Amino acid sequence: MKHVYRGVVLFVVFIVSLAFMQRYMKDVTISFSSTVSMGEATFPLLYVQNGDKLVNEMHGYSSSLNAVNVRESMTYMDGSKKLKFRLDDAKNVIRKVKYETRLASSGEIVESDATTSVKKDDDGRYVVIALKESYLQGKEYAMKLTAITEEGRKIHYYTRLKFYSDESFFKEKIDFIEKFHKATFQKKEMEQYTAYLEYGNSDDSTLAYVDIKSSVQNITWGNLKPKVVSDAVPMFTEYTRETASVVYQYYVKANTGNDVEDLYYVNEFIRIRYANNQMYLLGYQRTMEEVFNSNLTSVKKNALKIGITNDENLELHSTEDETKLCFVRQGALWYYDTVENRAVKVFSFLTDKKDYKRSGYNRYGINVINMDEEGNIDFMVYGYINRGDYEGRVAVLLYKFHASENRIEELVYIPMETTYEMLKEDLNNYGYLSSNGVFYFAINNQVYSYNIASRRLKTIAADISEDDIILLENAGYLAWQDSHLVKKSKVVHILNLETEEIKKITAAKHENISLLGNSDSNIILGKVKSNAIKTSKQGEQIVPYYEIAICNGDGKVLKEYSRPGIYVSSITVD
Repeated sequence: MKHVYRGVVLFVVFIVSLAFMQRYMKDVTISFSSTVSMGEATFPLLYVQNGDKLVNEMHGYSSSLNAVNVRESMTYMDGSKKLKFRLDDAKNVIRKVKYETRLASSGEIVESDATTSVKKDDDGRYVVIALKESYLQGKEYAMKLTAITEEGRKIHYYTRLKFYSDESFFKEKIDFIEKFHKATFQKKEMEQYTAYLEYGNSDDSTLAYVDIKSSVQNITWGNLKPKVVSDAVPMFTEYTRETASVVYQYYVKANTGNDVEDLYYVNEFIRIRYANNQMYLLGYQRTMEEVFNSNLTSVKKNALKIGITNDENLELHSTEDETKLCFVRQGALWYYDTVENRAVKVFSFLTDKKDYKRSGYNRYGINVINMDEEGNIDFMVYGYINRGDYEGRVAVLLYKFHASENRIEELVYIPMETTYEMLKEDLNNYGYLSSNGVFYFAINNQVYSYNIASRRLKTIAADISEDDIILLENAGYLAWQDSHLVKKSKVVHILNLETEEIKKITAAKHENISLLGNSDSNIILGKVKSNAIKTSKQGEQIVPYYEIAICNGDGKVLKEYSRPGIYVSSITVD
């Protein structure tokens, strides 16, 4: 057992001097508290029922999204064109369901209707939707369901549809997937699936990541003996006549030798192919992340136990004297005062009430923006809001944690008409809160400022890509070029995030200017003659910069590099 846990348990040791550790680290138990107090999750959950199988758990949205942009699950529809949805709506009873289908490729609506025929059997409440229009074989459709509750509230749900009028062997596929998933918890059962696995190089020193090439010992959890504590509902993400991909997302508890059960979040991916009455396992991956538990941490070892994880680059924020720390782990923001030996769960949707399927729904992110010397933290939460006043919204929220008062204050709430996946992709890692109470952030190729006092949202720059913008956080500047196309880029803008003053560096006539990077608190620019920009036969753009300049946040040139006949195509900053 020792060799397994030595390989799978990762301890992240915060880099603090030995003298500091000896001075402040006392052999006591960390006291724990939580600042988050919000309402419980109440939105109904919907499931697709195919035969006796429940698949594709759907979470509701408060706002109506463009169904074509939502790609969370893929639902198989057979020749009957009847879809059965199970309702988990004890806290918000559904009385009516509206529905519409669209072509996923164009958004063209195929049909829309509504039903009030909500039925009940021994397994609970359900609704059957019988589609009437013609659907093309193997074509992808976007389906939107709008549930209307007893109180008249509208909650929206989304899935993709794949239609096959003839046999596509759904039962064979889901049976194999479910049996394989369950066999990973039983070594004896897994013996019948060893022929489906591949043999090759794989890191068997950790359970944080296993795949189809891992040893049977690791695929069956080594010596961990986990116990599933949440529903593990298969989510189809791909479905064709021959292939299918399924994701399981669930929580397990396991004892790693400390006589206390640790909690883990597991993401499991299975891809199969069924052809000529033969099943093939095309892919298997499983990751696990331990949910941080301050009660399992002892400061006498000069370390905080992070546990089993794939993330070896934990982003740690600390005060100048390193007496106060904060970090984000598995959907929770933690604050730790080393002098008081106090750990605070500043923010998390996951509750202690074991409502894993709602409060543990992991479709949001947390970014720490700033931590001052008093331990106060400015942080941003973005994505799907699991519970509370904004339940079911996709939003960007800015909070301040007041360390001395052990509370958080909401500063900004900006609802977004998008999904978490799209928001995560669009939301560049740019966030800055000025001393004047102006919050700057970039999303969807636009830079915004939000004045907290006046609650005024302002667009600073539009149509700029992630590669065209640089945040100099320590210096308090944001720089961007006016076009991602070098041939059109004529101006580099430098915004002072404290004074809101914008300086411009403009290219000379018949020239273009590019923002190439930054060094410390300065920006690096490239100047090029417009007629020198060429395209190779392979379609690659060639940009020969004749001058490289380093400027400060005021636009003042600190240094220039240029030589006659010498051109620079790219730069690297160490």
